Amino acid sequence: MDINKVIDDFQSAMLIQGFNPPVPIICDGEIHRFHINNHKPGTTNGWYVLFNGEFCAGVFGDWRTNRKCIWTFKNTRYMSMNERAEYKRHMNNVKRLYNEKKLIEQQEASNLAEKRWNSYSSASFDHAYLVSKKIAPFYARQTGKLIVLPIVDVQNTIRSLQYISKDGVKKFLSKGAIHGNFIPVNNYLINTNKILICEGFATGATLAQLEPKFCVIASCNSGNLQPVAHNIRKKFPQAKIIICADDDRLNPDNPGLTHGRLAAIKSGSLLTKPKWPIGAPQHLSDFNDLACWSQDEGISYV
Repeated sequence: MDINKVIDDFQSAMLIQGFNPPVPIICDGEIHRFHINNHKPGTTNGWYVLFNGEFCAGVFGDWRTNRKCIWTFKNTRYMSMNERAEYKRHMNNVKRLYNEKKLIEQQEASNLAEKRWNSYSSASFDHAYLVSKKIAPFYARQTGKLIVLPIVDVQNTIRSLQYISKDGVKKFLSKGAIHGNFIPVNNYLINTNKILICEGFATGATLAQLEPKFCVIASCNSGNLQPVAHNIRKKFPQAKIIICADDDRLNPDNPGLTHGRLAAIKSGSLLTKPKWPIGAPQHLSDFNDLACWSQDEGISYV
């Protein structure tokens, strides 16, 4: 089989899917990383693996979004039984290599996160982001002008970090594990039986100020509510867990409430959302939005 033809077809498939193929393409059955156009300079979120032999196949994707695209030199509809077996073996190898590489990178990110976290000082109460959100820092720390939050697993091991600017721009530590992990906002998970789970830190801080005796954690995004709730329920089967969902009223799909309901159902938890008073602007979506607006208007939101 002409290896140059294989590589040309593989590169064409990458272009069709919106990836800029790296040069050269190495056909050795190992994972290789590359830069994706329009991503931050110096990053290598793109990856590919290409197998050569009697049957040629490859996979490429975006490490950051978990997007994967499978390519085969021969259309799968016309494969023989032996070729299908070879194809299956290749795909199993890709899955193994991908998972092994991701675990290594996540562990390296975890080690770096812990080292950085230990070097940071407690966040200042007068940080512009905290002031704008009318919240206390709780466990937050600070580096320069950035608020820093730990992202931990149920064993309280730091898996990543979230950085928040004074304007509320959020960034995660590169390659850290987010899925199923969370920000501890108030009262760590130690023999607790009352747990509030929300999306963002500001929302969690507002809830912690309202319910200081509850353990409050933030999942970082709506899609992570269910994995976090699952892990918490598994760790604390008898706990009272309340999913404090965002109410994204301006979005027809309302991802905050949709994922919140799913998380509550799958984990056997309770569900609550902000109770909007008459006159509350439609762009408000979470408990922190409600608290800030209510305080500005001089009305009670409890």
